Amino acid sequence: MQIEDNSYIIAQVTPSTGNPVVQSQPAAQNGATQPPADPFSSMTFIMIGFFVLMYLFIIRPQSKKEKERQKTLKGIVKGDKVVTRGGIWGVVIGLREEQDIVIVKIADDVKVEVSRSAIDLVNPQNKVEKAKKTAAAKKEKTK
Repeated sequence: MQIEDNSYIIAQVTPSTGNPVVQSQPAAQNGATQPPADPFSSMTFIMIGFFVLMYLFIIRPQSKKEKERQKTLKGIVKGDKVVTRGGIWGVVIGLREEQDIVIVKIADDVKVEVSRSAIDLVNPQNKVEKAKKTAAAKKEKTK
Protein backbone atom coordinates (compact mmCIF):
# COMPACT_ATOMS: atom_id res chain seq x y z
CA MET A 1 0.00 0.00 0.00
CA GLN A 2 1.49 3.31 -1.04
CA ILE A 3 0.65 6.48 0.86
CA GLU A 4 0.99 10.03 -0.32
CA ASP A 5 3.27 12.41 1.57
CA ASN A 6 0.32 14.53 2.80
CA SER A 7 -1.67 11.76 4.43
CA TYR A 8 -1.64 9.39 7.36
CA ILE A 9 -3.21 6.01 8.08
CA ILE A 10 -5.89 5.23 10.64
CA ALA A 11 -6.24 1.55 11.51
CA GLN A 12 -9.20 0.32 13.50
CA VAL A 13 -10.01 -3.24 14.50
CA THR A 14 -13.67 -4.13 14.27
CA PRO A 15 -14.87 -6.16 17.25
CA SER A 16 -17.18 -8.44 15.27
CA THR A 17 -14.71 -9.74 12.67
CA GLY A 18 -11.37 -8.92 14.24
CA ASN A 19 -10.08 -7.62 10.92
CA PRO A 20 -8.40 -4.22 10.74
CA VAL A 21 -10.07 -1.52 8.72
CA VAL A 22 -7.52 0.87 7.19
CA GLN A 23 -8.43 4.37 6.10
CA SER A 24 -6.18 6.98 4.57
CA GLN A 25 -6.81 10.55 5.75
CA PRO A 26 -5.29 13.68 4.23
CA ALA A 27 -2.90 15.60 6.49
CA ALA A 28 -3.04 19.33 7.09
CA GLN A 29 -2.87 21.21 3.83
CA ASN A 30 -0.12 23.63 2.85
CA GLY A 31 2.22 22.49 5.62
CA ALA A 32 0.03 24.05 8.34
CA THR A 33 0.64 22.51 11.74
CA GLN A 34 -0.82 23.11 15.14
CA PRO A 35 0.92 25.98 16.98
CA PRO A 36 3.00 25.01 20.02
CA ALA A 37 1.45 25.45 23.45
CA ASP A 38 1.87 28.94 24.89
CA PRO A 39 4.33 28.85 27.83
CA PHE A 40 2.50 31.75 29.48
CA SER A 41 -0.84 30.12 29.84
CA SER A 42 -3.64 31.49 31.97
CA MET A 43 -2.36 29.50 34.96
CA THR A 44 0.93 31.38 34.80
CA PHE A 45 -0.90 34.70 34.85
CA ILE A 46 -2.99 33.55 37.80
CA MET A 47 0.15 32.62 39.74
CA ILE A 48 1.81 35.95 38.93
CA GLY A 49 -1.35 37.76 40.06
CA PHE A 50 -1.40 35.75 43.28
CA PHE A 51 2.19 36.73 44.10
CA VAL A 52 1.50 40.38 43.31
CA LEU A 53 -1.47 40.34 45.71
CA MET A 54 0.64 38.61 48.37
CA TYR A 55 3.24 41.36 48.03
CA LEU A 56 0.71 44.19 48.15
CA PHE A 57 -1.37 42.88 51.06
CA ILE A 58 1.14 41.00 53.22
CA ILE A 59 4.81 41.59 52.49
CA ARG A 60 4.80 45.34 51.82
CA PRO A 61 2.76 46.37 54.90
CA GLN A 62 4.84 44.08 57.11
CA SER A 63 8.11 45.57 55.85
CA LYS A 64 6.75 49.11 56.39
CA LYS A 65 5.76 48.17 59.94
CA GLU A 66 9.22 46.71 60.63
CA LYS A 67 10.95 49.84 59.28
CA GLU A 68 8.78 51.99 61.56
CA ARG A 69 9.62 49.73 64.53
CA GLN A 70 13.37 50.00 63.80
CA LYS A 71 13.04 53.79 63.57
CA THR A 72 11.24 53.86 66.94
CA LEU A 73 13.88 51.65 68.58
CA LYS A 74 16.70 53.84 67.27
CA GLY A 75 14.92 56.88 68.76
CA ILE A 76 14.81 55.60 72.34
CA VAL A 77 16.15 58.21 74.79
CA LYS A 78 16.47 58.46 78.57
CA GLY A 79 13.10 58.98 80.25
CA ASP A 80 11.05 57.01 77.71
CA LYS A 81 8.56 54.58 79.17
CA VAL A 82 8.92 51.16 77.58
CA VAL A 83 7.39 47.70 77.62
CA THR A 84 9.63 44.73 76.88
CA ARG A 85 8.51 41.73 74.89
CA GLY A 86 8.38 39.86 78.17
CA GLY A 87 5.77 42.32 79.46
CA ILE A 88 8.02 44.27 81.85
CA TRP A 89 7.12 47.95 82.15
CA GLY A 90 9.84 50.44 83.00
CA VAL A 91 11.62 53.72 82.31
CA VAL A 92 14.82 54.01 80.29
CA ILE A 93 17.61 55.37 82.51
CA GLY A 94 20.59 54.61 80.31
CA LEU A 95 21.79 53.40 76.92
CA ARG A 96 24.86 51.55 75.72
CA GLU A 97 24.86 52.38 72.02
CA GLU A 98 27.89 50.28 71.08
CA GLN A 99 26.31 47.10 72.51
CA ASP A 100 22.67 47.97 71.68
CA ILE A 101 21.68 47.62 75.34
CA VAL A 102 19.00 49.64 77.11
CA ILE A 103 19.05 50.00 80.90
CA VAL A 104 15.49 50.00 82.21
CA LYS A 105 14.40 50.89 85.74
CA ILE A 106 11.42 48.71 86.67
CA ALA A 107 11.16 49.57 90.39
CA ASP A 108 13.08 51.51 93.03
CA ASP A 109 16.66 50.26 93.06
CA VAL A 110 15.88 47.65 90.37
CA LYS A 111 17.58 48.09 87.02
CA VAL A 112 17.48 45.64 84.14
CA GLU A 113 19.67 45.59 81.06
CA VAL A 114 17.79 44.46 77.96
CA SER A 115 18.64 44.26 74.32
CA ARG A 116 17.24 47.10 72.26
CA SER A 117 15.42 44.54 70.10
CA ALA A 118 13.65 43.20 73.22
CA ILE A 119 11.74 46.48 73.56
CA ASP A 120 8.19 46.03 72.30
CA LEU A 121 6.55 49.42 72.90
CA VAL A 122 7.99 52.87 73.50
CA ASN A 123 5.82 55.33 75.45
CA PRO A 124 2.82 52.97 75.56
CA GLN A 125 0.76 55.44 77.59
CA ASN A 126 0.93 57.93 74.73
CA LYS A 127 -0.50 55.29 72.41
CA VAL A 128 -3.31 54.46 74.84
CA GLU A 129 -4.17 58.15 75.30
CA LYS A 130 -4.05 58.71 71.54
CA ALA A 131 -6.42 55.76 70.97
CA LYS A 132 -8.84 57.15 73.57
CA LYS A 133 -8.80 60.57 71.92
CA THR A 134 -9.42 59.03 68.51
CA ALA A 135 -12.36 57.00 69.87
CA ALA A 136 -13.83 60.09 71.52
CA ALA A 137 -13.47 62.08 68.29
CA LYS A 138 -15.30 59.34 66.36
CA LYS A 139 -18.17 59.40 68.87
CA GLU A 140 -18.44 63.19 68.51
CA LYS A 141 -18.64 62.92 64.70
CA THR A 142 -21.44 60.34 64.82
CA LYS A 143 -23.64 62.54 67.03
